[in-house]
Amino acid sequence: MSDQQTITLGGILVAVFVLDIFVFGWVLVDEPVLQQIAETTGMIVTPAA
Repeated sequence: MSDQQTITLGGILVAVFVLDIFVFGWVLVDEPVLQQIAETTGMIVTPAA
C-alpha cells in the first residue's frame, strides 16, 4: 500500500468519524477505541446526557 493510499484511507476514516459525531452526537463514543481516537485527535469527549 502506498503512502497516498494510506493518507486517503486515514482521511476517509477521520471524515466518517467526524460525520458520525455530527449525525449521532456522542452516543456511539462510549467505546474505548473511539474514546482513544478522540483523545488522540485532541477532541474533548463529552458524552451527551
